[in-house]
Amino acid sequence: MSYMKKLQFTFIGIVVVSSILLAYNIISTYNFKHNPLSQDIIYKINKKEYELLAKIKNTYHINAKVPVEISTKMNNRLYGLCTLDKNNKIKIYLNKKMFQESTDYMIEDVLPHEYAHALMFMFNKTTNKNGGHTKDWQRICQNIGGVRCERFVDSNDIIISKRNIF
Repeated sequence: MSYMKKLQFTFIGIVVVSSILLAYNIISTYNFKHNPLSQDIIYKINKKEYELLAKIKNTYHINAKVPVEISTKMNNRLYGLCTLDKNNKIKIYLNKKMFQESTDYMIEDVLPHEYAHALMFMFNKTTNKNGGHTKDWQRICQNIGGVRCERFVDSNDIIISKRNIF
């Protein structure tokens, strides 16, 4: 077989494999967008919420059950959001799209982050200073088990958590 034939077969092979991977990615993304989160992810969210509520109960002696909704309508850069409506109802929203990026980050970091905001609402300590990420908020986040209680998402945490190098 000539060098040119080998090169052509190699090129065709790469194109075929790349096309299969692209098709798989497109189908996977479509399925994720158009179906609810898996039962496994829902279970993990509920388990983490149970842990957070137990820590809140033990630390602050309050029942802080806050509705958590998975949203498909949030800005792509927003991982989670805690709101207080005009009727003083607190609600946590988690961005469904970000679960595709990193489920563990959403559950282990974003959920405690948003529960810390919910507690700030409950304690009437909300402020616009630093986007609501004050030292009080950070302390509450850490007290309920938040590990990385920073203001914004750290993309390095997500990237490193996807790699099994350790």
